[in-house]
Amino acid sequence: MALRFRKSIKIAPGVRINLSKSGVSTSLGVKGATVNLSKRGTRVTTGIPGTGISTSKLYRAKPNQSAPRGPRQYSTTEWVTAWIIGEILAIVGWLKLEGGVGIFCLVVALLIPVSLFLYYRPKRSDW
Repeated sequence: MALRFRKSIKIAPGVRINLSKSGVSTSLGVKGATVNLSKRGTRVTTGIPGTGISTSKLYRAKPNQSAPRGPRQYSTTEWVTAWIIGEILAIVGWLKLEGGVGIFCLVVALLIPVSLFLYYRPKRSDW
C-alpha cells in the first residue's frame, strides 16, 4: 500500500503553495485556469468550471547536452498566458484586499506589462 501526502496552503486569492512527498510547487490562477510551477516543469490547466471538462499541458525544460546558450525563449502563447493570469490575480487582489496589500497588487498590475515589454522587446544587435 502506497503512502500519499499532499497539503495545499492558500497564500492569497488565486495563489497556493502545494506540499507533497515529491516536493513543493506553486499554483496560480482561478477556477477554470491554473498554472502550476514545480521542479517537473510548468503545467497549464484550463477547463469549464462545474462540467468536469478540462485540459492540461506540461511544459518541461528540455535537457541541454551542449554548452549553455542563455535563457530559454518562451513562445508568445506562454508569455501572453502568464501576463493574463498575472493581471487577473493583481487586479482581483487590488479589488478584494484592503490597505497596503491592495495598493501593492495595483502596483504589480501596472508593473507586469511594463516588465514583459522590457524583457521581450526586440534586442538591438547593432549597438
